[in-house]
Amino acid sequence: FNLLVSGTEINNALWLESERIGSLQLKDQIIDRLKNNVYKRYYHLSNSSVKFRAVNWVRERVFEDTVYRTPLYGKIEDILGFDNKKIKELYDNFRSLSDIIMVISGKFDLDETKEMIKKRFSGLNFRKRIRNNNFVPAPPRKKYIYETWHIDNLKQPFFVYGIRGPSKKSYDFLYFNFIKYYLLDQRISRLRRNINFRNNLDVNFDYEFTDFYECNALIIIVTATNRIKLEKA
Repeated sequence: FNLLVSGTEINNALWLESERIGSLQLKDQIIDRLKNNVYKRYYHLSNSSVKFRAVNWVRERVFEDTVYRTPLYGKIEDILGFDNKKIKELYDNFRSLSDIIMVISGKFDLDETKEMIKKRFSGLNFRKRIRNNNFVPAPPRKKYIYETWHIDNLKQPFFVYGIRGPSKKSYDFLYFNFIKYYLLDQRISRLRRNINFRNNLDVNFDYEFTDFYECNALIIIVTATNRIKLEKA
């Protein structure tokens, strides 16, 4: 995450970060409460929002044959049954200082900041890295999938499009990112200009883009109050 502070507050920012990393308490009671909260949230979304279910359905097919096919929070029916012992082992294995990258940019005294970092982080004792996974990006999708649903009585009918994007370590990621902004960013969106302004259609575009290393999904949601306009769009 990003944290913007003044130069005089670097020490406090480092203290907050060291506390965040070092104060995690993996007690069964806390884990059970968090599992219950996650379950309630996604169970409610799944049962109350057609759009949420549609987006998840599309994302699952975009990520077919990859580890990302299952949502990061897991399958709803499995959340409450997650093994607390395995959760603790997972954090013990992955919470290592060798896996943490901290970037400080701006105007500051280098030697003074180094001393602050040493003071705040030298007392954090985590396991050394025990894994050395070779990264293999997922291949691009060549199979085109098209499915259509028709749900009656929707106040705002919608279409959902899913596109598999390249790995963040791929050079193509830079170009894909550019195309994404060129098409969908509200400030320069070509889709909005061509569909709404030139063709006088009142449709709305929302999108989400994952932030994964192996591959990514661009989900485009086109919504309208009028189904005929949506079909034209």
